[in-house]
Amino acid sequence: MLSLTRIFLHNWHRFTHHLIEVEDSLYLAGHNGSGKSSVLDAIQLVLVADLGRIQFNKLAQDQSDRNLDTYVRGKIGEDRWLRPGNTVAYVALEFSEPGRRGALTLGVCLEAAAGKSPDRTFFIVPAALEPADYAQPGQALTRRDLKKTLRARRGAQVFDQVGEYQTELLNRLGGLNERFADLFLRALHFRPIGKIDAFVEQWLLEKKALSLETLQNVRERLGDLRERAARVERQLAQLEAVTAQQRAVLRFGAVRDQYTLLVSLLRLAAAERDRAACEARLTAHQTELGQAERALGEVQAARAGAEAAVDDAKRRLYESDAARQRDELVRRINQATQAADLIHDRWQALRRDLAAEIKTLDEMPETGVLGADDVAALRSAPAGLRGLGETPPEPAQLHASLEALLPIIERAADRLGVARVRLGDRVQQLRDRGDSLQREIQDLERQGAIRYRPEVERLQELLRPVVGGRPKLLCELLDVTEARWQNAVEAMLGPRRFNIIVAPEHFDVAVRVLDQARAAEKLFEVGLVDLERAGREARLAQPGSLAKFVTPASTL
Repeated sequence: MLSLTRIFLHNWHRFTHHLIEVEDSLYLAGHNGSGKSSVLDAIQLVLVADLGRIQFNKLAQDQSDRNLDTYVRGKIGEDRWLRPGNTVAYVALEFSEPGRRGALTLGVCLEAAAGKSPDRTFFIVPAALEPADYAQPGQALTRRDLKKTLRARRGAQVFDQVGEYQTELLNRLGGLNERFADLFLRALHFRPIGKIDAFVEQWLLEKKALSLETLQNVRERLGDLRERAARVERQLAQLEAVTAQQRAVLRFGAVRDQYTLLVSLLRLAAAERDRAACEARLTAHQTELGQAERALGEVQAARAGAEAAVDDAKRRLYESDAARQRDELVRRINQATQAADLIHDRWQALRRDLAAEIKTLDEMPETGVLGADDVAALRSAPAGLRGLGETPPEPAQLHASLEALLPIIERAADRLGVARVRLGDRVQQLRDRGDSLQREIQDLERQGAIRYRPEVERLQELLRPVVGGRPKLLCELLDVTEARWQNAVEAMLGPRRFNIIVAPEHFDVAVRVLDQARAAEKLFEVGLVDLERAGREARLAQPGSLAKFVTPASTL
């Protein structure tokens, strides 16, 4: 379970550059104005994020004039500031598992200037908190530099929209309930429990005004509610049956995964056995080759002896009994010929075995799992073995060719085994992805027309008089040229794909309408795209990037 272990404050009210260590529980004690509320407000900013719900300095008093700008620039009196100019501030929290086995950093970068509300960028890093990565005393990374730095780190995320950050924060902290922020805000001004009914009313029930008309309606509908309760009980029984079936499906899925793992292990064992068999055959061939080399040496020695004997016999033919010496010479020549024929037969068998093995080696590069160096080595190593003719080569040359080939075969066997397991995993992933896409298609066919979130459609209606018609969304104006990159593009855009597009001449008016809607109707989870600014900051698509597969689908 994750728990708070460190708090980092940079340019936050009176805290210039401080790292607070937390062990077990956190107790804050000090005189008035020592910074207790400042620390709690920093924690509140990171964990709640929504300025519409945050009330700074709640513990000190019910009404407070503190805000984000006074915290970042350090207001200490009327027109007195610790940091009166442009200021970059950081607040970061480190959460760790017991024993610091795993760590998670949540934080926010703030840029403040006189006369404007501070800009915020939230970030999440799946690693321990390192203050030097964000700020040094007297110097800190800007929001732009922070985004560039974190995008290069594996698993790090940055957020300009509060809603996206809040959703990911709850997931990263262990799948917290959506009421976490509400309960956390209440806990900031928690008082001792005096009466249990008051505690339940404050913490478990939502505040609502008492309505006699509502009570009368509830009484009149009591019978309907009882009937609905019975119906709900029946539905619960049916859902319990469905749940039991789902548990059975999960159990069967676990069994399937076990069998899949078992099959992979069996395939790995088979590959190991194949490799061992190849090594055994190669060793046997090397043994036979050594024996053939020794026999060849003996035959060559016998041949040299026979040739010497023939010469000697020729010399003695004229000196002694010619018939007897001729018969002895013929006998010895026949023996040498038989030995040479035996060596030749064994050499031909060895040539056939080596030819079969070389054919198998030639097919290995076509599998696509070997590196370029191994392919080149594999094609060049057996060069001394391909041109074996009727006459055996030098034993040292043949032995060196076989020794150079053996490590390449071992590496090829290892990579083929790994490739076989990865191929099985990839096939299973593609099957799961196909099932998921089929379900999505069925859902879309049942739903019919596309519906967007209520806040998106509401802002479209509010902007209709401004632009002279229903404004379009970013996702409606983009076209992915290759269907296989559709999910990747949607994942990169996230909720921003539902941002509304208006022409530059209507943008200022549309921004005012959006600000009024946020203040009056709380429409926070929707935004506008500044086409003029986007045009100024536009960059060419890099080769191989997702931008190469996205084109405008239509015009405004």
